[in-house]
Amino acid sequence: MNNQVTITYLEKHLPTLNDRGKDPSKKWVITYYLYNINTGKYERNRKTICPTSKNRGNYDKRLREARTFVADIKSKMKEGLHIEKKEVLPLPPALPQDKSLKDNLQSYIESKSLQPKMKKAINAVFRIMEKNCASLLDKPLSQVDKQDFFSFRETIKTKVSATTCNYYARVLSCFFNYCIENDWITKNPAKGVKPLRTIESSANYPFTPTQRQAILDKMLELGETQLYLLCQFVYYTLARPYEEIQNLKIGNIREKDIFYPASNAKNGKSYAVPIAPSLEAIIQEYKLREYPAEYYLLGEEGKPSPKPYPPTKIFYLKHRKILKELELTELNDRRYTFYSHKPSGAIALAEKAKNLQDLRKIQMMCRHKTLEETEGYLRKMGVNLSSDDTNS
Repeated sequence: MNNQVTITYLEKHLPTLNDRGKDPSKKWVITYYLYNINTGKYERNRKTICPTSKNRGNYDKRLREARTFVADIKSKMKEGLHIEKKEVLPLPPALPQDKSLKDNLQSYIESKSLQPKMKKAINAVFRIMEKNCASLLDKPLSQVDKQDFFSFRETIKTKVSATTCNYYARVLSCFFNYCIENDWITKNPAKGVKPLRTIESSANYPFTPTQRQAILDKMLELGETQLYLLCQFVYYTLARPYEEIQNLKIGNIREKDIFYPASNAKNGKSYAVPIAPSLEAIIQEYKLREYPAEYYLLGEEGKPSPKPYPPTKIFYLKHRKILKELELTELNDRRYTFYSHKPSGAIALAEKAKNLQDLRKIQMMCRHKTLEETEGYLRKMGVNLSSDDTNS
């Protein structure tokens, strides 16, 4: 520090804290101005106080951290802290708004505070943009507007379903909101954009018992044991094939139920599904409980193994090949896919339902918020629910 430089700092130059309305879950910003002896001007500097696992949700702790920094900067400014070169002392954070959308998305993905499910979602959005909207990724973040968002959606809606397209749009909107919270942009380009209309009739249609049995027989004929187990677990537990069953460990197959941990569950909450007698027979036939508890049900070795089967669409593709061979991909305007085993299982349970308690069991297994949602789901699949079922 050059002690011969005499600098006068006014009140407006001193550090000020923006605590986001006393919200400890958001990033706080401390702004102050240092004198640049090369330009003769006072230049703005910023210090970001980020939420961490130690101070998130604790306003007093965050405030102490901020006050410590403010006191330190004030002391240094009193001693003559200034800028001698283009670099600021201390160095300011980079200006994300001047970087490309691609750079900011990558930084967001690498953020330690990002939840695993959101990281997976934003990764999917990034990949599809990289493949179909490369020019948009190269655009500076501050210049991305609503028209760019529309163009992105128009491009990908020919590649994925309307439901998936709407999901990607919501994920990208969350990213833009994150940018607004950090003062990188002032408007969310996705705000006010109505979701695409989804056609419920194009959903995965359930198999008839005869169709499903033919599919299972074909799997066993081809020696596709793991595909067979996957589809049976989907059918009897109504769990999601990739996120939940592909990550299922042998230790989660308990004596009377199957436990799905929160880290893989649909709504982020752990739950247990009672083991149906037919599924118990399959578990015993393949001696699944005899494998070590830490092994994955669908292992990379073609059987329960220490490492899970690679997270690819190989099961989906194998299943689709069987459907094509059985001429079941589409029949009478009904769409059959890998995911059709789930509604098939739900219908089988509904047809056996005798009272409201049985329907609530289906609601729990489907992870529906309300019983009305479950009833609507079943009716869409062709199940006729009597008043006795819903009221008794």
